[in-house]
Amino acid sequence: MAACRPLPVLERLHAAQGRPLIQRCHLMSEILNTTSSKELKSTLPYILHEIFDFEKDQGWQLDRIFRSYSTDQFNYIRQFLSPEGPLMKVINCLQADPYALYEFPMKAIPAPARHMIEDGAVPPFYANKLQGQSFSSAVLMLNILSSSDQ
Repeated sequence: MAACRPLPVLERLHAAQGRPLIQRCHLMSEILNTTSSKELKSTLPYILHEIFDFEKDQGWQLDRIFRSYSTDQFNYIRQFLSPEGPLMKVINCLQADPYALYEFPMKAIPAPARHMIEDGAVPPFYANKLQGQSFSSAVLMLNILSSSDQ
């Protein structure tokens, strides 16, 4: 009898998509709690995109969840995103890894800072985090905490 191999992380994440929010939250918690930090390091951008999707305003649509509308959904999300929750546990684990760097698109930073960078006046916080051929095509390379003294 062949041993059951667990599905790769991305397959498990894809399987959680489209499920009801509470079930998705439960599945995501299970994935975060049972996956190695090495695998999570490479899949964290996908996980965050899945939850927040700031580019297309889709994600889990957290801005539409209110305690008065659905107490169960609200409580599950609150626990999942809490400082003691599974997402923050992963982030706390990865913050110790200096090689855990992620591309962050320029269009997602605040407009005043983006305009300064495009004009060539790089604010100190972003100075050692920019990568790219020009300021207009640059991306920020950020770690989990993105302190200014990296």
